[in-house]
Amino acid sequence: MSRAHIHLAPGLPEDGGVVSGMRSNCDLAIFIDLRRALNDRIPFYFSTNQVILTPGNEEGVLPPKYFQKVLQLKPTRSLLPLV
Repeated sequence: MSRAHIHLAPGLPEDGGVVSGMRSNCDLAIFIDLRRALNDRIPFYFSTNQVILTPGNEEGVLPPKYFQKVLQLKPTRSLLPLV
């Protein structure tokens, strides 16, 4: 598969509005500091099915400095430390 963008979801699977962008069986959710990424000129787009897309930085990644928090979803829900 050759995707040109990183796919993000606007919420968690149980939020009900998440149709695409996140699998219902995922174990981890990473929340992005969108304001910080946008201030650093990382572009974001909404697809027609409400997936948030980004090409990331010039290397095609979204660096951890934009991670706001990491939430373990399974087997039990808990915040993980950002190191």
